[in-house]
Amino acid sequence: MAATAMPTVGVANVVEPSHVVVAPMLAALATAVGTLLARPFPRLQRASSLLGSLAYLVGVAVLAGRVADDGILTYQLSGWPAPFGISMVADALAVVMLGLTAVVSLVAVAYSLAYLRNEDQRLAYHPLFHFMLVGVTGSLLTGDLFNLFVWFEVMLMASYVLVVFYSGPQHTRAGFQYAVLNLVGGSIMLFAVGGLYATTGTLNMADMSRRLAAHEAYGIDPAPVLGLAALLFVVFALKAGIVPFQFWVPEAYRAAPAPVTAVLAGVVKKVGIYAIIRLYFGVFAATPVPVALPGIGGDSMLAFFGPVLFLMAAASILLGGVGAVAQPDLDGLLAYSSIGQIGYIVLPLAIAATANSAAVRSLGIAAAVVYAVSHGLAKSSLFLVSGALRAGGGASRFDDLGGIADRDPVLAGAFFVGGLALVGTPPLTGFFGKLLVFDVAGRDGSVLALAVAVAGAVLTIAYVTRAWNATFWGEPVAYERRPVLVAGAAVLAGLVVAVGVGFEPLMRASEAAATAALDRQAYVDAVLELLTANVDVAARVLAPSLPIDPEVVAIPLRVETDAAITTIANSITLTPGTLTMDHDPATNTLYVHAISAPSRHAVVAPIRRLEDYALRIFDEPADPDDPPPARAEAFAPAGPANGGRTTPTPGGAPMASELPPLLQVAVTAGILLSAGVTLFASYRVIRGPTTPDRVVGLDTIGTNVVAIAVLFAIETGRGLFVDVALVLAIIGFISTIAVARYVTEGDIIE
Repeated sequence: MAATAMPTVGVANVVEPSHVVVAPMLAALATAVGTLLARPFPRLQRASSLLGSLAYLVGVAVLAGRVADDGILTYQLSGWPAPFGISMVADALAVVMLGLTAVVSLVAVAYSLAYLRNEDQRLAYHPLFHFMLVGVTGSLLTGDLFNLFVWFEVMLMASYVLVVFYSGPQHTRAGFQYAVLNLVGGSIMLFAVGGLYATTGTLNMADMSRRLAAHEAYGIDPAPVLGLAALLFVVFALKAGIVPFQFWVPEAYRAAPAPVTAVLAGVVKKVGIYAIIRLYFGVFAATPVPVALPGIGGDSMLAFFGPVLFLMAAASILLGGVGAVAQPDLDGLLAYSSIGQIGYIVLPLAIAATANSAAVRSLGIAAAVVYAVSHGLAKSSLFLVSGALRAGGGASRFDDLGGIADRDPVLAGAFFVGGLALVGTPPLTGFFGKLLVFDVAGRDGSVLALAVAVAGAVLTIAYVTRAWNATFWGEPVAYERRPVLVAGAAVLAGLVVAVGVGFEPLMRASEAAATAALDRQAYVDAVLELLTANVDVAARVLAPSLPIDPEVVAIPLRVETDAAITTIANSITLTPGTLTMDHDPATNTLYVHAISAPSRHAVVAPIRRLEDYALRIFDEPADPDDPPPARAEAFAPAGPANGGRTTPTPGGAPMASELPPLLQVAVTAGILLSAGVTLFASYRVIRGPTTPDRVVGLDTIGTNVVAIAVLFAIETGRGLFVDVALVLAIIGFISTIAVARYVTEGDIIE
């Protein structure tokens, strides 16, 4: 076989299907069916719903651990091999989105038990909620386009009934609009899927990527593929609520119960974003089509969608921000805020789509993933706050709210944290999401993208400040505290703080997700490796000309333990077309025979990727980012030793050398001190008791945020944090003056 068909995750993942891939799906499906059967027993039904959500979280956690250890995992339904059977694929990108889904859905189910009346829950609420999770999970794990359509429809049917759950005129109108738009989108998607099958001859994503990469050999015309991909793009933009397909969002979010809205905004919208990343960066980008438009260039089909993504992102940020500022009620403000914030997720994807730098492209996807997780947690928390306000006082309009900070400081604190996360205040997750978005735009040199992002940030400050002043300050209104509902919002707000303070794991997961989205060959190999290997070898053996180019290649290894060396050697031998001939213990070198080796790079590169996984699995002293041994330079592939993939730091640049010990201690102490002062000041903002106290607290928070940014600049050696500090200082100064004038004069501009 050609050595390029070597596996990247180990042959065992295909020979023995990894059943853990379908564990979250089975948990959600079993819970949906179980709660449906338990309708005559309300307490059992509610307990089953909560325990099922917990089982879903455990299943996702186990799957995440396996993916971290073994790389891409696949499951072929009923043992039918890809691309002929139904493939389920779990990689780092899918796992991050599943993790967000599991956390938000568990909190939402627990919240629902106290938010909804028992009779409302009994009939269909819990089965529908978990069937919606089945649709979300299937969409994130499926490996073919037709089943993506199927899971989208499962998600739509369940969510439609949940939107019209209360059955009033407003809810029916919102549900009708939501259903019609999504049914039209489903029809368009089905047409596009059928067209792609007719054009490419396959619906399996890995197989389609492989065929598009060699479209001339398969007789595929890229032009109809581009048009059909554009139709699919419309569907995904509709699912994500990106302008101009955002019409359904405000009414649907107002109509649905608060825990359902939290899942719709925090999870379901992200499925559309996931589909864009998976298909356009992982499948359609494989088509080598030169693009030469004014100001835009590229070598793949993906470049055509970059300008469209940018226009839609900019329109979403600006329209969503302006719409949120103008809303008379909290639910409407949060709904339009979701439209604006989804633009921040799309903006780095737009830059990545047209970027010529692999590092910028990888960082753009990582930024989108970080922002998606941050927004999912923060916005879900804010919608749960809104639900607690309606349950405690029956009001959502700003004219009927006020003084809640004095009546319920914990609920006020949850809203405060969620609002600051949207604004992008350190050390919350939203700060790192916005920082990465600005960093991607700066590295690409896109002044227009930076301007749009800054304008959106100003609008975010405006509507968050307005919501806070109208809801939590002012004259107190009638309000009855609901502890369970407050706890649900506070849990997600606490996660916003915790994930932000311990940001490194999320950044690593997002980098791995970006690598998974961009490493098309790894995805193809994981799904199709044995099929392609056997077909390739059979074709070479049966061809009359016997087109082989055998060669023996010496590959020095970084792994050192016998178990790791044996695993790599056996995986090479088990793959048709390659054979491990010998291992020299003196130099730790494998000698590999390849039936066809167009270049040494073609043989070594996939083996290096296999070795990267072995380094992690067997906890070897070396790291996957370490270069290969010096004696291997003549045979090693060009680029980094991890197969050409790049792993950016949170800012996209190498970290500076370590600080002197005394200075490191001082910087760390300063960051902790500033963070502590920020927390104390947040308490003063919430508790008051007077308006001047709160204004001074806000000003103190702004000052310490600037200090944290400067200290980060010293610790990391990155000048970008100094720029961030200057911008924050200017915004903080203007904001303090504006708030002070508002609370004293009643307006900002006469």
